[in-house]
Amino acid sequence: MVAADVARGDMPLSHWDSRESGLLLDVRHLQELAVEKSPEAVNIPLNELRIRLYMLPMGREIHVICRSGQSACCATCILNPNGFNALQTVPGAKYWISVAGVDMKRKVKPA
Repeated sequence: MVAADVARGDMPLSHWDSRESGLLLDVRHLQELAVEKSPEAVNIPLNELRIRLYMLPMGREIHVICRSGQSACCATCILNPNGFNALQTVPGAKYWISVAGVDMKRKVKPA
């Protein structure tokens, strides 16, 4: 399903390396953040996103991240119909940790 959305152009994507501006939104749950955190991200867990939409900026690009991509895809599908400019950021945190060597040990900014 996700691959089909991307192939059709229904899922807007941004690559981790191409993010220059905008808000980085991490939709992982607190238990996942205990393992690794993105220091520049604002965290709103996916299961809380619908009730916390008011906390996000409407006129700014939102780069959505999670561990593997599935939750980021779901979050992007919630955000865009609600008037946000959201992009699923690929690859997910598994890549940053294993391949890119990104330091994810610093604190995540609470939303």
